[in-house]
Amino acid sequence: MHVGNDLFYDDCAYSLFAGFGSSGAVDATMNSGFSTVGHSQVTISFDWLCAGQSGGILDSYGSLQYSTNGSTWNDVIFPFSKYYDQATWTSATITSADVPGILNQANVRLRFNWTNSGYGLNPTFSIDNLEVTAGGGPICTNTGGTASASPGSVCSGGTSVLSLSGHIGSIQWQQSVGGPNNWVNVIGGSGANTASYTTAGLTVATYFRAVLSETGCPDQYSNTTVVTVSAQQAVSVSIAANPNGNICGGESVNFTATPSNAGASPTYQWKLNGSNVGSGGTTYTSTSLNDGDVVTCQLTSSLACASGNPATSNSITASVTPSPNPNITATGSINTCGQGTVTLDAGPGFALYFWNNGSATQQITVTSAGTYSVTVLDGPSCSGVGSYTLTGGGNDLVTGLYTDNVTTSSVRFNWTAYAGADHYQVRGRLMGGAVWQTFYVAGGITSSSKAGLPNNKSFEWQVRAWCDLNEVNGTPWSLMDTFTTGCAEMDSAWTNGITHNTVVFNWNPVFGAVGYEIRGRRVGTTGLANLTIPGGGTSSHTVAVLAPSSAYEWTIRALCDATMTQASDFLPNMTFTTNSLKKNDELDEFEGSSMLYPNPANQYVLLPPVLDDLAPYQIYNSAGNLMTEGKLNGTPQRIEISQWPQGIYFFEVKGQTTTRSRLLVMH
Repeated sequence: MHVGNDLFYDDCAYSLFAGFGSSGAVDATMNSGFSTVGHSQVTISFDWLCAGQSGGILDSYGSLQYSTNGSTWNDVIFPFSKYYDQATWTSATITSADVPGILNQANVRLRFNWTNSGYGLNPTFSIDNLEVTAGGGPICTNTGGTASASPGSVCSGGTSVLSLSGHIGSIQWQQSVGGPNNWVNVIGGSGANTASYTTAGLTVATYFRAVLSETGCPDQYSNTTVVTVSAQQAVSVSIAANPNGNICGGESVNFTATPSNAGASPTYQWKLNGSNVGSGGTTYTSTSLNDGDVVTCQLTSSLACASGNPATSNSITASVTPSPNPNITATGSINTCGQGTVTLDAGPGFALYFWNNGSATQQITVTSAGTYSVTVLDGPSCSGVGSYTLTGGGNDLVTGLYTDNVTTSSVRFNWTAYAGADHYQVRGRLMGGAVWQTFYVAGGITSSSKAGLPNNKSFEWQVRAWCDLNEVNGTPWSLMDTFTTGCAEMDSAWTNGITHNTVVFNWNPVFGAVGYEIRGRRVGTTGLANLTIPGGGTSSHTVAVLAPSSAYEWTIRALCDATMTQASDFLPNMTFTTNSLKKNDELDEFEGSSMLYPNPANQYVLLPPVLDDLAPYQIYNSAGNLMTEGKLNGTPQRIEISQWPQGIYFFEVKGQTTTRSRLLVMH
């Protein structure tokens, strides 16, 4: 095999060759590799010649490389790193001792290389008789590796996992008890022939190692690792209560836990009726136990090898007598000015009462704000405490606001007296207005009048009480009250004194009125008679010359000025019926001012009705001259007298048995 470029000759005798050919490098590589697996010795031999020259200007030489993967090439530097200056065939031998990297490889390939500098004799690298031989015993690759245990310490009966890394060969785990010298194959567990072995339960410290074997090769061993074993320690806890036995409701009870084998950092979980309570320490305190409540404690030991962990304590069942629970009620109040009394009642049924003001009764009466407490005993053992915080005033208001004597321009404000008030402040404004008018009233007075108001306007007003002259302490403003100026409405009216031709109208006088207007008519007729009654204090008026046995309707309103422009509304219509006229005694009915109406008169006069035409009448002047005559009948008669001179006239009526006379004044 020749490795070269620009080769013209087969031999090495061309001694005058000087730079014949081109510089460069050429490789000759084996097409397929060979295996050295299972062999402990490999020899590579070949013959070579004509390797160019050394020295001179530049070297021209041959070289040898090997690869175990076909891509990475390594130089073989024994026996030569460069083959040159050889004109005759020469043998070269290379062993695996020289190149250990070729042992135990499945695919080894060789590559011969010629590097031509362009200077030298016969630029070629010739190789012949290439031979690869293998021999010796098997190549042993078994390796012990590194063993480790996790965990390295277990509790008695615990297991550990042994792991092996960096090993070659078949695995057999071994163990030794009592020191690292009593090796036997492991007993029990799982994975004894794998790189991960789980031990059986361990009760004493045990050493472990792995044996790595390969056919025809001596066994190899991993390092030795030990798993230590700690004895199990029983965990327990007991609890006690102080005080022990029966307690009163609300009494404080302290529970204490006494542990065994708790470790350096145990945890405690107290439980009340199975639910977690407490803060996790060795004690638990409660003031709210109920009868039959069950308290326990669970201890979790911090020891590595603890049996019965976590442990639950004995249980303590509470025996609780309910404590009395006084419920204080208050009757009465103390206002903002500190006036008033309050009775505090702790309730019946207790054996003893002890108030914080020194009283020892079920009820106490107090006159100042503050917190009052009472301790009660229901017998010789259990007591209870109740308290009541009494505040004075705060949001109490002046009450009882109302107005009366409302006129077209004035009003009177009224309110209920506020105990302890030094004075009152009253304010008012037009409904919805922004500006308040304010005035003050002395403390002993509960009403005040205000004049100069516009008519037919709605107002709102409030009042507050001040407890001191400097107005440091006082009530909030009261709730709002409203009123409207105008002529006050009449509240009621009624009739009495009804005869066959007269009636008396009655009413309650209206404050601020200057008079009253009455309207009336006979039921079924259309005309209305109007009467103006002067005097705001007047409360009745008599109307005569009515028809007997007749129904009338009437109403009334208050007049608040002389022009009658300011007036209240009329009351709803009311009715009455005159009496029937009795025969033969009709003249007896004339015994009053109702016989003639009006009297005095200046326009007309009304004559009363009588039954049948049995009563002739005459009217004479003071000189005895007859002015007019006629007969009374069943209806009133109107006689016009407007043309008569002023003076006194005589009116006579003749009945069947008597004659009646009356004076008539004309003015």
